[in-house]
Amino acid sequence: MNLDELAENIQKSIIQYNQLFVDILFQWKVNDKVITDLSNEFESALEKLFKIHLEEFKIVSKLWEKFYKDAIQNIQGLTMNERLYFFCLFERFDSCNSVNCRDKIYTKLLAKK
Repeated sequence: MNLDELAENIQKSIIQYNQLFVDILFQWKVNDKVITDLSNEFESALEKLFKIHLEEFKIVSKLWEKFYKDAIQNIQGLTMNERLYFFCLFERFDSCNSVNCRDKIYTKLLAKK
């Protein structure tokens, strides 16, 4: 499951609090925060959801676990193309017109050149 699929599955699965999680995912795609920031922010929102709506928490946390296992847990074993796929950043990477722009994406995805 990639980041966009995670967002889509969250939108389909829960009613009341889905926009919070979708916003976290899509805002991360356009800012310069790294994967660990995404993970921390998402999990912080999950903790809040646990306190207010247990059933929705169970749904979102199951989806997050799948994504986390596929894309984040073993990030160091992924190629740059796999990272771009899992985090849906191919378009942003391909549109870079400078080395600095691409370096920011390498940093975002915890990759080394």
